[in-house]
Amino acid sequence: MKRTAPRCDAFRLINVSLVLAAWIGICSLPAYATDLKPVAHTGTLRGALYRIDIPTDWNGDLVMLMHGYQPAGAPQPTPMKPADATSIFLKQGYAVAQSQFASQGWAVGDAVVDNERLRQHFTRTFTRPAHTWIYGFSLGGLETVASIERYRHAYTGALVMCGATVSTPELLSRAVVAPLVAFDTLIPGVLPNLAAADSPPSIPPAVFAKALQAHPQQAALLEKRLQETPETLPSLALYYMLLREFEQRAGGMPVDNRKTVYHGFGDDAAFNRQVHRYAGSPAAMAYA
Repeated sequence: MKRTAPRCDAFRLINVSLVLAAWIGICSLPAYATDLKPVAHTGTLRGALYRIDIPTDWNGDLVMLMHGYQPAGAPQPTPMKPADATSIFLKQGYAVAQSQFASQGWAVGDAVVDNERLRQHFTRTFTRPAHTWIYGFSLGGLETVASIERYRHAYTGALVMCGATVSTPELLSRAVVAPLVAFDTLIPGVLPNLAAADSPPSIPPAVFAKALQAHPQQAALLEKRLQETPETLPSLALYYMLLREFEQRAGGMPVDNRKTVYHGFGDDAAFNRQVHRYAGSPAAMAYA
């Protein structure tokens, strides 16, 4: 007996790579969905570049896409280019909207507001989607979590990939400042004062790489303790740049390590005697 498809399935399971699996209602897709031509809509909303892509076979659902950390001053092509994940969602029939955000660096505050503004712009300009999903990668994962907490009514579901979703103070303390002060303790004379206003905003990765090559024993200890490799350890330059940008945004040092006891960097007692201690700025710590 030949099996015929039902006139209307209540749900269907869409696998959108990257381990995304979501139940999508298709009973009430708008009639115009299949009539849309593939087109990118770009522009600016309140100082933030944006991009909206709608596929020809739009399934009626929208994905709000939040990009990861972008260093302050990084080039911003106009019109805005799609993020790497955009094509994955478009191939599955989703429309994708993404904001460049009004600022770069630790732009969590701007990101949450700019993303919501763009979501509302999509609804006013096109139509209300059948379902709206939100996806974020890295720092965009933190922004995604903040968005679904603040605007929970707007979303059917969310996907966070490699998200920076521990508390910001903990992230800064354990994943940013701890590696930097460890490097400074084991290989002194390379880093400036992390809290000084006149310290440079960035240090080239080559500077870290040269210092690590000159101190192989200390480099091996850092690699083991920080779970890095010789190729990735110079990413300490990114941690330094992130911290300096955050300090400018927050108005001071956001971490107080005066009572922190560090472990796993060789002679712990000697390390904790030598490590640079920083008094956190109350205002910056509150901002974090």
